[in-house]
Amino acid sequence: MLRLRAIALLVLCLCVVGPCFADTLQVSFIANINTGLPDPNRMEWIEHVEGSFLWDTALHTFSNIAIQSSGPFTYLPEISTDMFLQPRFVQPGDLSGRMAGSILWLSFPDVTGTGSFNFDYLQHAGFDTPVEPVPGTYFGEFDLTPAGYAPMVLTEGTNEVVVTATPEPGSFYLLGFGSFAMLSVLASKKLIRAH
Repeated sequence: MLRLRAIALLVLCLCVVGPCFADTLQVSFIANINTGLPDPNRMEWIEHVEGSFLWDTALHTFSNIAIQSSGPFTYLPEISTDMFLQPRFVQPGDLSGRMAGSILWLSFPDVTGTGSFNFDYLQHAGFDTPVEPVPGTYFGEFDLTPAGYAPMVLTEGTNEVVVTATPEPGSFYLLGFGSFAMLSVLASKKLIRAH
């Protein structure tokens, strides 16, 4: 009877426990930026930038950074500067609904070190919804800062940031090993009693 109760408890635990999510989010982005430079000798063209990274929302760190672009600029898979919404600026009853820890600014440097591709949620006096530390799809506020020119903002195309949760498989492993250990102890006690 004890064995049947232990098995029933194990099955119940496995059915009730769902996937746990870590503080790490997968972020991917697509940007199309009109780079009509204020120079009559240059033609207007579109800079297309795509990338992704893992964002640890507890530590405000980034890893597995990937970025590709089509156009004359090449960006490095690193983040040179960042800025997050601090808790002291989020007031109770704030109608904007902005969350502390949201990304306000990220800068990916170009290979020359003099220009950058930026997540820029400081535009428009900060009224744009920043990338929040929760899964969802956000409108991308991006700009380019090529060396010697003013920032150029997006004008057309798909410009979005998609944030998805990453499951924490360690929770399932821990539950499985704990269950195996419990059953092993019960089985060893039964064998000892039998001898």
